[in-house]
Amino acid sequence: MRDRQRQELVHRVLSVQEAMREDAFAHIGTRLSGAEATTLAQTRVLFQLRAAGPLSVSELAERLGISPPAVSPVVDQLVRRRLLSRTEHSDDRRITMVDLTDGGRAFIEGALLVRNQRLVEALQRLSDDELETVAAAFDILSRMTNELRRDERASARASTT
Repeated sequence: MRDRQRQELVHRVLSVQEAMREDAFAHIGTRLSGAEATTLAQTRVLFQLRAAGPLSVSELAERLGISPPAVSPVVDQLVRRRLLSRTEHSDDRRITMVDLTDGGRAFIEGALLVRNQRLVEALQRLSDDELETVAAAFDILSRMTNELRRDERASARASTT
């Protein structure tokens, strides 16, 4: 297979993955939030904090690939909804840290259930052969991910010796 063909296939896989992620985020916002809808931006903030733990607003913005002024209104909305909390940085009171509240963690738990339900809905539409193909592809991706982690750990160990 030529490099260009490989690049096109990788792009297709990434495009599908992104579309699935966006679809899941959209359904999370509408299925969990009750009276007040949760936007894609709000959902992304919550998931980012779940992955990283407490962050400054600047760090959060950087991880999301947006400016701090763009993330601040989203944080404000989530604080008002009691899904996030704000605290001063322990070493520098000029820095505001944001973190998930118990309500934010509960939202994430529900969101993960919705995401999984959405994936199950999609997988149930596949034929038996298609489902076997998808499962085999995910087995391969899982193996590759494990190999990458193993290589990264070996590289980290080698650099410390």
